[in-house]
Amino acid sequence: MTGLADSKPTRLFATHQLGRILQTTPVLDDWGLQLMITQLYDTAIEICDLAVMYLEEVCTDESKLQKVVAMRPALEHLGDIGHPLFMR
Repeated sequence: MTGLADSKPTRLFATHQLGRILQTTPVLDDWGLQLMITQLYDTAIEICDLAVMYLEEVCTDESKLQKVVAMRPALEHLGDIGHPLFMR
């Protein structure tokens, strides 16, 4: 039996919720950005794509972009999906 966290719909929901937190609660940036970066390594491409979308949006703010760059996420494994974020 697989756990609830193994469920793709649950991981998609969690990624959306985390994205909303990043949009609305700046005091949680460090924690939230680190968690969103971990979503880039999910086995489901939909979750990686969603994480890229939220990170790209968040990185329009220069201070948040600097935080993401400092965390040094690997983007090469994402191929074309990670290209917009990589170009930031």
